[in-house]
Amino acid sequence: MPAAYASDGTIEAFQTEDASVRGVQYHPEMMFDHDATHLKVFQDFVDYVAEHKN
Repeated sequence: MPAAYASDGTIEAFQTEDASVRGVQYHPEMMFDHDATHLKVFQDFVDYVAEHKN
């Protein structure tokens, strides 16, 4: 289900009803040079995927 929208109505985030799955339209890998926080967001995602790889 949609959880956030851009001003033009584009869905920017979603989640399942129980919030066990979430997704966002976001590109932290393109923002490392502007703010180190974005690197942490990206690295946390990469780490999570690596830990949950089948």
